[in-house]
Parts: sequence; structure tokens; C-alpha cells
Amino acid sequence: MTSYLGLDISEVVDQTRLDKVVLAKKVGQGLCRKLDRDDRKAIEDVARSLASDISDEVRSVLAFELRICPSLSADIAENIAQDIDEIAIPFLETSCIFSDLELAELVPTLSEIKREAISKRPDIGGRTVDAILQVGGTSSVEYIVRNDNLSIGPKGAKAAMDRFGSNMNMMDHLSGRTDLPLSIMDDLIVRISDKCRAVLMRNYNIESTLATELADKSRAGGLWGRIKDATPAQIHGYVIDLKQSGSLSHKIILDIAARGSMAFLESAIASMAGVPRSEVKVAFTLTDPNTFVRILKASKVSKKEFEAYLSIARLHSGIK
Repeated sequence: MTSYLGLDISEVVDQTRLDKVVLAKKVGQGLCRKLDRDDRKAIEDVARSLASDISDEVRSVLAFELRICPSLSADIAENIAQDIDEIAIPFLETSCIFSDLELAELVPTLSEIKREAISKRPDIGGRTVDAILQVGGTSSVEYIVRNDNLSIGPKGAKAAMDRFGSNMNMMDHLSGRTDLPLSIMDDLIVRISDKCRAVLMRNYNIESTLATELADKSRAGGLWGRIKDATPAQIHGYVIDLKQSGSLSHKIILDIAARGSMAFLESAIASMAGVPRSEVKVAFTLTDPNTFVRILKASKVSKKEFEAYLSIARLHSGIK
């Protein structure tokens, strides 16, 4: 037992803390009522002291009471918002003290779990939404994207795309919204799953041919980054993987060929036509036109695709 001059210090400290807890509750409730200016100023001065008290319990009681307060000095509200998560979150989940601009300016200074609490609210403004989309982590941004009560403007949508474009789960959630700017559609449609692409097309009246073309273009771009420096044997491995996954198409083959990889074209056409790669290589020299036609027919090309392959063969062989 700790004592001094015959007094039990622990009991004194406990009683002081309990007295402050009771005071915090009374102060919080008092500030929620209508008061004249002098009374409010005096009570807020006490609230400032309690909001910085060493006891978590005292600060927690005060913050809990003040979460429904219709009017409160900004410095007290910010002090509570910057407190430990356990104290600040109930306040941030409910309080309407902050303006949209004030809350938006506060967002970058808050922990991610606090931003999550704000993101779940149905009533935050556009500036706060933009702030979370620009600086929030994956979880808080996902809560914003999934919150149908909130509107995501062009600035926020672009921020989500720029920061989380490689996160398919995030992009799938984003594509499910009905308030997206059309300016991001071309980029978004190639970053989402096939299932969500169908929903996006329906919600925004996007033609399926356009969606397919964009998706193929995106796949081709990513594939080119992987094979541009690969050996023919490595390229053939990519072709086999694409065919087995059902992703090998003439549009992708033509796109990759246009980027400069005849090795990919030869391997892909050989795989689709069921002939050796060496036979495709010879066919594209056009020394035997009948072989060229036979192989392309076996690979099931359309008339337009046949003409595109013929142009590549003529350019490759030097025949005009």
C-alpha cells in the first residue's frame, strides 16, 4: 500500500479519477444542452482539461457524451478525434461537429482504423470522400467504394483507379457502382472480372464488342511486357498457358505481332491450327500460298483476320 503522511495515496488517486469520470459525464451532457455564452465558455474550459486528462476512462466518458453534441469548439472535437482509437472511433462514427472541409483536412492525420469508421458513415460529404480515396488504405477506400449512400465524383473515382487499379477485388467493387464518370470506363473495364464486366456493361449500356476489344487490348499489353525479351521456347510456354485458360485469341495474336513478335504469332497459330511451328514459319514467307491458306483456315480465322495475317505475311516476306 502506498502512503504518505498517513494517507493511502492509491485511494486518493482512485477517488480523484472517479470524481473526474462523474464530472466528464456531467460536462458532456451539459454541453449537449442550450447554454448562454458565458456558461458554455466556462463548461468548455473544463471539457478541454478533461479531454487531455491522463486517464483513458475520463477521456472516454467525455468523448462518448460529446458524440451527440450539436455544437462544440473545434479544438475540443479535434483533440478527441486525435485520441487513441478506442476513444476517438465512437466519436467519429457519430459526431456531426466537423464540416465536410474540416473532416477532409483531418483525414490524412488519422489512423486507418479511424478512416474506416468514417468511411462506413452514410452522411459524409464529397470532400471527405475524396480525401479518403486519395490517402486512405485499402480497407477504408474499399468501405467508401462499397458505401452506396455516398457519391463518388470524377476526382475520387480517378484516385481509386490510380491507386488501386491492380487490385481486382477493389475494381470489382468500384464497377458495381452506378455513379461513375464515363471518362474512366475504358480503363476500368479491363481491370475487372468477367462477371463484374457484364454488370458494368449493363449499368452503363456498354456494347459487348467494345468491352471485349478493350479487354483483349489490356491482356495483350500485359502479355507483351512479359514476352518482349523472352526466347522462342519461353514464348511457346506462354502460348500454351493462354490456350489452356481459353484466353488465346486472334485479336491478341495480331496485337502481339503488330508489336513485333513473329515468334509469338508462329507459336500461337501452330497451336491453334495443330501444326508444327516450323510449318507456320515457312507459310508466312508466302512461298506456298496454299499452305498459308490451309493453316489459317485450320486456325479458324475470320475474313478480316485473314486479311490482317496476309498483310503481316507480305510485310514479313517483302512481298507487296
